[in-house]
Amino acid sequence: MNKINKIWHLSINDAEKIIVANKPKLAILTHFGMTMIKVKPWILAEKLTNKIGVKVIAASDGLEIDLDKI
Repeated sequence: MNKINKIWHLSINDAEKIIVANKPKLAILTHFGMTMIKVKPWILAEKLTNKIGVKVIAASDGLEIDLDKI
């Protein structure tokens, strides 16, 4: 694989920058690696919600979102 095709993972700081720049009503964090799982993504999502004022949730298996209720 060459450098152009390499996929980089986003950090929680990267996610914060994207969310702040785009100002969504809701942000859903997904596809966690083991490092993220170990630090409890639902806690990081809650902290990020409190910090930036946008509702952030950590996805889990089977999560369903009713977009009409956002």
